[in-house]
Amino acid sequence: MAAAALRRAPVTGAVPARRLLGRLPGVALAILALTIVTGTGVLQVMQASEAASAGYDIGRLEQERDRLNAEIRLLEVEVANMAHSDRVYQQATDRLGMVSPTATVRVAVGVTAPEGVPVPSRFTPAVEVVGPLQRPWWAKLLESLPPVR
Repeated sequence: MAAAALRRAPVTGAVPARRLLGRLPGVALAILALTIVTGTGVLQVMQASEAASAGYDIGRLEQERDRLNAEIRLLEVEVANMAHSDRVYQQATDRLGMVSPTATVRVAVGVTAPEGVPVPSRFTPAVEVVGPLQRPWWAKLLESLPPVR
């Protein structure tokens, strides 16, 4: 009887194997649910972080686009100013040291001018040679009718 009492005496801090095996599916389900909830939260945080990062990148790229568009407009104004005839004349005389002509020189050439402007073939569109135009069917029909008097 003393041996039976020793067998039945609970050991403190120890869980009987049968109770542990009975609770194992519940513990596994709890761990699985906790893992799923944690994983879902982590994925949501990562997705929100990526969206915020993409938003910042889009904003930065839009600012760069606006800056470049403004620079293009300024360059277009500068080109327009440089192309003005007075500006070209000023640059030619001041910077390049050119002078206005004092006399007009005419040169006579003994060769006749060409029929058309000679342009390299790579700059002209290819011309498709088309045969004589066919008259429409109704013109043939009108010709076959007797003349009206």
